[in-house]
Amino acid sequence: MRFIKVMAQSRGECANSVDGHIVGFYDGVGSVPFYQASVDRFYNVQRLSAEHADNQDIVARIETFMSTATVDMMRMFHWNHRTEASGNAMELMTVETNAGAEVKSVRFRFLAPEGEMKSEVTLSPETDIEKNRRVALENAGAKVVARGKKKRRRQKTTAVGPAILDTSFMDRLCKSYLATGW
Repeated sequence: MRFIKVMAQSRGECANSVDGHIVGFYDGVGSVPFYQASVDRFYNVQRLSAEHADNQDIVARIETFMSTATVDMMRMFHWNHRTEASGNAMELMTVETNAGAEVKSVRFRFLAPEGEMKSEVTLSPETDIEKNRRVALENAGAKVVARGKKKRRRQKTTAVGPAILDTSFMDRLCKSYLATGW
């Protein structure tokens, strides 16, 4: 079972502030990373090792994935790990529904620094119908109206914020991860 593991790391004495992340592509549980890269706090990617890679085609696909999906991957990491603790981890793996069938979803596992699983989410890229609905809702300006004050004549009610959360980065991350074939 192949998977990607993203782990927060810190340098120095303060383990609460994270300096960067290590991204490893693994061939199986307990194996040595096939490909490893570091991502700093500005989302710059630097390859650390790829000596276990025997196929340069897969390395090129991994580097393409890292160049296009790093921001979305780090956003997903921070979306689910609210704290900046060193050792927090996120794993990405594909989910097969039937043996030999096309893989259409990605499982995200979020791990605490001790290694215990905090949560698990399975996502699939949104379909065209779902995307059209989401875009229509975003463009319609659906807002949550502030309650408690009576509306005066000719005064608009204030909007607190958008009613829907921006989750398009999750869709982009799923699509780019499934495109790697990892």
